[in-house]
Amino acid sequence: MSIISAPAPASSDKERPDQDGQTKDRPIRRPREPVLVVLHHDGFVEVYANNANVTIVVEPHMESQQGERLARDYLAATLPRLFRSLYWPGKRVATGMVERVRPSDLMRRTTLSRLLSAIGTVSDPESTRWVV
Repeated sequence: MSIISAPAPASSDKERPDQDGQTKDRPIRRPREPVLVVLHHDGFVEVYANNANVTIVVEPHMESQQGERLARDYLAATLPRLFRSLYWPGKRVATGMVERVRPSDLMRRTTLSRLLSAIGTVSDPESTRWVV
């Protein structure tokens, strides 16, 4: 006794994306555009990208937890309309901390990287790069 299954249709509604690029089974992944954000020591910010719509905003500084909540609410209310749907934790694609990097820090990093490479614990010197 053999079981014969009917061939799947060549094209179905499940495979056809809707107007938002979603299929009924799973979302279609679009390639992500690289974006480079450079933070300067004096607070100046540069954003580099090939094709991106970017806005830069600053959350007001507050001293208390209640103040921080108010600052986030203020930021959400004053964002340009195009960006309001992005200001959700699930939409965040990267985080980082701004920290001061001095030439002596760079020298220490280079020295440490060479030392670790010399003793064979790091095969890729770039794995110890600094993230600012």
